[in-house]
Amino acid sequence: MHELKLLRQEERCPAAEGKAAKAKLIEESNKAIIPEIIVERLVELYLTQSIEDRKIADGKIVAGARKKKGQSEVRRTLYGGAVKHLGTRIAKEITRKDVIDLVKSIVARGANVQAGNVLRELSLAYEFAIDFGGLMILPTLHCLLNQALNKPVSSLPMDVEHAC
Repeated sequence: MHELKLLRQEERCPAAEGKAAKAKLIEESNKAIIPEIIVERLVELYLTQSIEDRKIADGKIVAGARKKKGQSEVRRTLYGGAVKHLGTRIAKEITRKDVIDLVKSIVARGANVQAGNVLRELSLAYEFAIDFGGLMILPTLHCLLNQALNKPVSSLPMDVEHAC
């Protein structure tokens, strides 16, 4: 009690200092919990936890979101496109321009449908990671991925500043 009175006499607020210390501790613990995730890990997380069949602790097999053929197609699509070009980069640092460059490189080789599939699946992988809690990204990237899904590739502007 005497210590608190001394702090108040020094014109310091013990409650405010306690709240600040607690906020700093929470911020530091959040940084430790959420590691920087690369695109390849994000895609693998999406595939193993959502798309593909998986075994749970008691030995039961939980069906994935797609049938066997669809599971292999999504894996091939993402690894042949997104992971090949962006796999080693940190997922939350991917910009709209990076995604547009990826899609345009796929279109340039004459695979228009594949470009749309890669864009759709990459967007779903980001959505899954956000919902799963393993990725804290800028909301604009999520918004821009969804915006890109609704426009033909040829009509996507190259400026990164254009947001939702």
